[in-house]
Formats: sequence, C-alpha cells, structure tokens
Amino acid sequence: MKKILISFFVVIMFLDFDYVETKEVKILTKIGDQIITNIDIENEYKYLISLNKEYQKLEKNKILNFARSSLLREKIKEIELKKYFDLGVQDSFLNNKIGEIYKDLGFSNSEGFQKYLNRNDLRISDVAKKIEIELKWNKLVYDKYKDQLVINKKVLKKKIINESKNKNTYNLSELIFSYKTQKEQKEKLAEIIKSINEIGFENTVLIFSESETRKSFGNLGWINELGLSKTILEKLKKIDVSEVTEPIQLQNAILILKLNDKKKIEMSSINLDEELRELIKFETNKQLNTFSAIYFEKVRSGLNIND
Repeated sequence: MKKILISFFVVIMFLDFDYVETKEVKILTKIGDQIITNIDIENEYKYLISLNKEYQKLEKNKILNFARSSLLREKIKEIELKKYFDLGVQDSFLNNKIGEIYKDLGFSNSEGFQKYLNRNDLRISDVAKKIEIELKWNKLVYDKYKDQLVINKKVLKKKIINESKNKNTYNLSELIFSYKTQKEQKEKLAEIIKSINEIGFENTVLIFSESETRKSFGNLGWINELGLSKTILEKLKKIDVSEVTEPIQLQNAILILKLNDKKKIEMSSINLDEELRELIKFETNKQLNTFSAIYFEKVRSGLNIND
C-alpha cells in the first residue's frame, strides 16, 4: 500500500511575482507564524532544476512562480503534519526513496549526489525534508480516510470478466490544476492552453500541474478502460492519439488528459489477477486523491495566509 500513497493529488495555488532575484530579503507570504521569502523561493527553484533537468529548459520566471506555490503547499502540509509526527526522523523507507531519486539522476551513491547538489548550494538533507513531508502527508491522509475506502474486489473482478471484451486500454498523461473562482479558472485555463500550443503538453505539465505525476511529465501509463469514468471515456473517444481532451471538471479542479496511445484489449492476453490488482490500485489512488484534496483544502482554509 505504501507505493499507492506516493502519488496523491496535491492542491496548490499559483501566485504571480517578478522580484525574486533581488539580494534584499523580502517576506512574500505569511502562513500563521511561518514565512516565505524571496530567498526561500530562489532556493526552491534550485531544488526543482536540480531534481528535474527539464526545468532548466524552461523560462525561469515560470519556474519561480511554480516554486512559490510549491513552497506554500509544503508549508501548509508541514504545519498540519507537526500535529501528528516528529519531523526530521529518517527511516529506511525515506532513505530508499532518496536512493531512488539519485539513481534516477544517474548517481550510484549519495556522495556523488551530494557533489551534484553542491552546485546549487543544496544538501541531501534538503531533499530528505521535502520527501519526508510528502510521504508523511500521504500516510496521514491514508490513516484518516482508510476506513472510508470502498473497494469491492468481487464487483471489480466481475466487471473485468464481463466487460473486457472489445474494450480499449489507454496510455495517458494528466495535467491537474485547482482554482478558487470562475474568473481564476478561466484565466488559468487560457494560460495553460496557450502554453500547450507553444511548448507542448509535457513542458506545460512541469509548470502548471498540481499532481505528483508532474515529476514524470504527467504520465499515468496504461489504464484499462474499465477503470475510467464515463465522462473521461467520452472525452477520450473524441480525440486522436497525441491530442489532449477538453477540460474535465473534477470536484475542485480541472483535469486535462493527453492520449499518448491506445490499443484493443485481447481477451486471450488478459491476466485476471494482474488486471484486478491494477484496477484495485487505480480505484484506491483515485479515492485517496480525492480525500487528500479535501483534507488539504480543509487545512488551508483554517490557516491565516497573507500574501
């Protein structure tokens, strides 16, 4: 179940600014008794480009803007997590996640990773803190809502057996963004569509998406049609491979999907147990993502945030 918890949906806000690079320290946001300064945002930018080199190809101001919203999200989570956990305590699961990160970047050990981080005045402990917050947030959400998960294995298994014939499986990527007002939604959507047309879906995901899949350019991999809602299927059937869907309304956000590929499911190739595991995982993630978004909004609305 731990792997399931890593990819929760995350809700954050986008805020505009253009004065981060000054050497003067300025307080940009206050969250309760915590603050975010222009120096914090510059450090967050360094963190982002260090762990994903694709950010280095994008306009710095856009990444700085995302860095601010990323820090805001992190602070909100940290404040809530301190009520339940002692932060700063490393364990084997956290160390394994850090190991996965530096191996994905091409480093065989932590020493090589640290030398790489030194270029941007970062430490492995900086990475560890951020990963710890995400992992413990996912654990907190799971602990709070696990009894509300509704996963009926018999129903899912029957669905696979009865409905798999002549169905498709889709290779998808996602972009998710939240909004507070209809005006904000309209403005963000226009900016995102413009960005997709100019720099492509994957690069737009890096800048705008609020889902943890942003780290892998929004890629969701192959998803059986049986795991998709009727609304999403209707949108997907209107587009061709390499195209993106119309905006899809979620509870408090907008979802845009890119269809990377699709293929027919051959009944002879179906492994029932494997399909069931994947469908359970998908359904569990979907429900936990919703719970995470609801909980985050509840926490955020209870804090005094001043920009």
